[in-house]
Amino acid sequence: MSNIDNQKLLLGIDIGTSSIKFSVVDRELKNYYSNAVKYKYDTLNKDWTEINPAVWTDIICTELLKIFKMPFSKSIKGICPTAQMHTLVFLNEKNAPIRKAIMWNDKRTKNIITDLKVALGKKLDFKYNANIISTGSPLANLIWLKENEPNNFKRLKKICMCKDYINTFLTDKIATDFCDASVSCLMDLEKGKWSKKICEYFGIDIGILPNIQKSTEQVGLLKGNICQQLSIKETIPVFTGTGDNAATVLATKYFEKTKLVLSLGTSGVVLTENKHLSLSGKNILFRYLDKKYILAQTSLSTGGRSFDWWVNDVLQATNYNNEQKFSSEKIINNEILFLPYLSGEKYLYKNPNLTGTFYNLSINDNRFDLNLAVLEGVIFTLKSLYLIYNNKEQKLDNLILLGGGSKSDVWANIVANVFNTTVIRFKNSIEAVTGAAIIGLLALHEEICIHENNEQKVKPKLKFIKHYQKKYKYFCSVSDKINELSSTKKSLSTEI
Repeated sequence: MSNIDNQKLLLGIDIGTSSIKFSVVDRELKNYYSNAVKYKYDTLNKDWTEINPAVWTDIICTELLKIFKMPFSKSIKGICPTAQMHTLVFLNEKNAPIRKAIMWNDKRTKNIITDLKVALGKKLDFKYNANIISTGSPLANLIWLKENEPNNFKRLKKICMCKDYINTFLTDKIATDFCDASVSCLMDLEKGKWSKKICEYFGIDIGILPNIQKSTEQVGLLKGNICQQLSIKETIPVFTGTGDNAATVLATKYFEKTKLVLSLGTSGVVLTENKHLSLSGKNILFRYLDKKYILAQTSLSTGGRSFDWWVNDVLQATNYNNEQKFSSEKIINNEILFLPYLSGEKYLYKNPNLTGTFYNLSINDNRFDLNLAVLEGVIFTLKSLYLIYNNKEQKLDNLILLGGGSKSDVWANIVANVFNTTVIRFKNSIEAVTGAAIIGLLALHEEICIHENNEQKVKPKLKFIKHYQKKYKYFCSVSDKINELSSTKKSLSTEI
């Protein structure tokens, strides 16, 4: 009998905004299979983003067929998902979608957010929900469906988040975890359960909300027709899983202790742990095994996407590394600021109309000055988001940098110098899909045992620390002024 026959392997799946990642690992997080499949969602106009859930399930079915033909597949003892949070799927009585899912970055509800904040905060006294509701929130999108697609609202029997739909597809059972429930604005965070009061006020049947359970609990078993397609003789359990940010934080716990995690992917996410619920940013409830955490999250929806937009869409360049060559003199002398609010802002200014801006341009500037400004602007914003929780700028021992942006040496150095701390990143990616796999392994009663030191450390440099302290203050001042201007901004578009 080979070693692999004695192993319990876990298949983790991460449904991201632009790709689905697959990872098969053992309790030492040794990787037996890894793949990422890109996909595109529908952008109907500048505010509306949707996707047919079949895009996800078609990709997952194709990958499962590949994975379960491999020699190690007999040792796969479970499946556990993670996914983008907020993206909302609308189901009928057969758990089939009645329309396309509305993505987390959709902004169609921006005109009703102020009223929802008043209703949740002043009328219903749910201050934590009122504080975080924004465009893309499941409650906001559910109300939009009720008001704009009444026929679909009548057909609605269940709602669920992205990862929950994948579990439903795989098992015919439906449930969600505390993480996705806590960011829906439909939960009473202090009680840790769905709020009957919120549902009644907005005319929502509480019965359409799925059961809430721990991330390590089993949703169901892989259903028979899928087992048959994969030639699996014994079915395997599918575990609840969690949202991508909670999964990411869990993964980092097994590698390094830190008070701060930054994730630079499509968005830019700031994650810390709180002992109590907070009115600063988003409270994510995360529960697995006997563990209970409150994760504090703030984010910039166009974090890494800002540089993608600039390099791919504007410059139409193809080589990212060629756009990140900056001398020390260039860094010290560059006075351009970039405000990366390309899709509004949810936490610092809570202003969906705030827009991106280049400031302080001169005739002597070139593309590399602007390239650097874009990279810096994203990190300045992440620092401001972090300081929401830490009014006094306390010295950090370190921070962990994850996501595609962590692979950039330039970006890692900017982070180290702006935050004035050691940045820890990993040679082998530590991602949400890693966290999903860990949840599944814990559910199988496997002890996570990591032997390899996977760290790379980037330390700040004094000459850049002082430069960035000054530039960051200037950035904050300009951001405040641009936010004031945006409140009186009028559309310049003209109907033809």
